[in-house]
Amino acid sequence: MADHRVISADSHFVEPPNMWGERVDKKFRDRAPHTQKGYDGREGEFFICENIDPVQVAGFFGSGKTAEELPEHIKRGFDSAPKSVWDPAERLKEQDRDGVNAEALYTSMGMLLFGLDDPELRAKLVSSGAHLVNSFEWEPAFEGLWRFITNQDASG
Repeated sequence: MADHRVISADSHFVEPPNMWGERVDKKFRDRAPHTQKGYDGREGEFFICENIDPVQVAGFFGSGKTAEELPEHIKRGFDSAPKSVWDPAERLKEQDRDGVNAEALYTSMGMLLFGLDDPELRAKLVSSGAHLVNSFEWEPAFEGLWRFITNQDASG
């Protein structure tokens, strides 16, 4: 690597589609965000949660797509996502390919949860999402763990 270090200050982890349903308190599981194939006659896989407009999930992993490619890409679902959006071992390979030494990771779909009307539900979902980003399958990437900076690391 070069004499300088490159740290990506705004990288996003894409939450697996079943994350909140498995990780949030049982009290909230029936209200937890989830994904659904197709919505209101539109193609794609959608992130669904109460009082949040449904969003096509492919937009969260559309980086590098051209404006011409996006309309077709957005119709896809998680099955077309690159593994590096949620697999840290794959993410490390991508960092190496891009010449990145480390990256600050933020949630993707979890950002939308700040718009929830119910403050208790919002707090539970946001905290369960932050926990996942902070623990996201680290074992395969243990040697490279120092290369991931999460919101927990940044908060001290």
